[in-house]
Amino acid sequence: MAEPGVALVVDHDDAGRLTATEVLVRLGYEVCAGETGELIFERIEGRVPTLAIVEVELPGALSGLDVLRELHERFE
Repeated sequence: MAEPGVALVVDHDDAGRLTATEVLVRLGYEVCAGETGELIFERIEGRVPTLAIVEVELPGALSGLDVLRELHERFE
């Protein structure tokens, strides 16, 4: 069976981010997590995500919708 791949978790709430990360790791995903859109793009390091869990209202310049648009443009 193939590995599930990389999952992104972008949530400003530490508890929510940790919970989502723990579940995804149990499912076999490599998880890249962060509290802002800017941080997640620094951490992804060119890896192509197969799943993204993104909070809509994020702190910083990028909203969750901005993050999803950028992911789509980078990896379509």
